[in-house]
Amino acid sequence: MDDSPISRRMIKSSMPKEQGYQFFEAGDGQQGQEMFQELRPEVTFMDLTMPVRDGITSVQEIMKVDDSASVVVLTADLQAKMIMNA
Repeated sequence: MDDSPISRRMIKSSMPKEQGYQFFEAGDGQQGQEMFQELRPEVTFMDLTMPVRDGITSVQEIMKVDDSASVVVLTADLQAKMIMNA
């Protein structure tokens, strides 16, 4: 989940194509959380700064649904408070 289409494209391009991974994209935290509940992906990539719902809140909601969810936080936000919250 990332509001930047370029960031989403970079994540997808870094994954091995021969593995046959499926990718689902969300442009904001709320949409991403809803997609997580429906699709239950093996791994979720999450930005912290997004419209509608931020990544921290989205991760908290995802963990309520599945406390063993694998979430990788990828962000350009270098604020100490955001790092500590993540």
